[in-house]
Amino acid sequence: MRNVCSLLFVLLVAACSVPPKFYPYDGTKTIKSEGGFLDGYVSSESLSFSVFEKKPEYKYDIIDIYSSGLPQGKTCSLLGHISGSTHQDIEKIAFELGGNVLSRSDVSFPTQFEEGGILQVGMGAGIDQLTSWTGWGAHTSTIYRYNIFECK
Repeated sequence: MRNVCSLLFVLLVAACSVPPKFYPYDGTKTIKSEGGFLDGYVSSESLSFSVFEKKPEYKYDIIDIYSSGLPQGKTCSLLGHISGSTHQDIEKIAFELGGNVLSRSDVSFPTQFEEGGILQVGMGAGIDQLTSWTGWGAHTSTIYRYNIFECK
């Protein structure tokens, strides 16, 4: 009975994961980075694939993950914004897009209208905790939000 309850709990938690959502950046702005706080990195070798999937070839073998900022002295192009509840899914999409940096720093491109006023265009990054109440009690999900860059 204990094994059945454990299995049901694992299935419930797996069913509550949030699929990744990607928003592509439609623009040409780049940034010359002045540095940031490196949180770690992930190698394409560490990604897991189904036994039926062939491991794809990626443009980069490693993605740097920054808690804020970008690599010092690099010129970086924004590829888009991604959010999801598992790092594995986020990292796979970043590798597929040809990115080599994930940053939790926000991106903002305010634009002025000719007649006055500002159009705010940007994507916030970070880590959010979402709590939902079900018949089984409270369930908390972690949502990771990153901006994906290619830095050269």
